[in-house]
Amino acid sequence: MWVLDVGGFSGCRVVESPVEVCLALSEDGVSATGLVEVATHGGRIEIDPADPPWKIDKPDAAALECGRFSCEEGYIRARKGSRKAKGPKNREVQYEGPRRQKVVAVKLNDECTHNEK
Repeated sequence: MWVLDVGGFSGCRVVESPVEVCLALSEDGVSATGLVEVATHGGRIEIDPADPPWKIDKPDAAALECGRFSCEEGYIRARKGSRKAKGPKNREVQYEGPRRQKVVAVKLNDECTHNEK
């Protein structure tokens, strides 16, 4: 199940993603807390909790493909950032994984700068 944009809300679009990325169910499984991202188009919007711009439903093939691509692209960009890191202060890159977990990529190899005989 995914959090999906319902459309028809002027000035905003819901960032569609799997429910487990957005919400954490309570231990009793009755309520949930979490974060649903909404992109606004140049302004402030008010969201009515009784009529949100999202729904929980099964994603279509296009949404699944976008989700797969997004995770893959995030991974590639994090690796590129790690490779470009220079100096001891820039040896790690932090980003969010596909389930919003914190991921740290640490650069483990480097070039030796002193002469060795």
